[in-house]
Amino acid sequence: MTAYQEHVDETWATSQELNDRYVIPAISKFLNAQVISINKHASSLEAMLDRRAGLDAVACFGGQVHGLGLRASHGTYNNFTIRWRRSTGLATEFQKHKAHTGLKPTITVQAYLDGSILSLGVAVTSKLYKFAEDNLHDEWAVQRKTNYDGGRFLSIRWHHLENMSWFRRFETNVALQEDNASE
Repeated sequence: MTAYQEHVDETWATSQELNDRYVIPAISKFLNAQVISINKHASSLEAMLDRRAGLDAVACFGGQVHGLGLRASHGTYNNFTIRWRRSTGLATEFQKHKAHTGLKPTITVQAYLDGSILSLGVAVTSKLYKFAEDNLHDEWAVQRKTNYDGGRFLSIRWHHLENMSWFRRFETNVALQEDNASE
């Protein structure tokens, strides 16, 4: 296994842990929904839902099941990040979303943490990606960022979405550690 693959696996494990421990309980509470994590190592179905459809969890609310795309980070950036280009040339979330009509996340959740959930951004995925595509050349609305391996991300600050009916922002300082420690 290459050092890069080890880093990817470690990063994914950390993200999965943050999602399972903090984000899923918080989004369950905010959506008043049952949310079930998709663990890409648990079964071939879950691996397919993760790799092919970009689902990190499923939620049941409003009498329907919805796919969720989750991203958890430390800090207080309060933006959505969408992988736009990979240094390897493999397809990204942005490219997959545009290219296929199959199963994909209905809702995108971006969480920022520091021992507790600091903020959550929740958006209808199709509307968020349409906003990104429509504003791709507007540096005010959509910034392009490069990460450590040369991959490119689109960064959409939440304050640009405040008036959109398909976006909700939740600020909280409620520590969820105590809730999860008893499980």
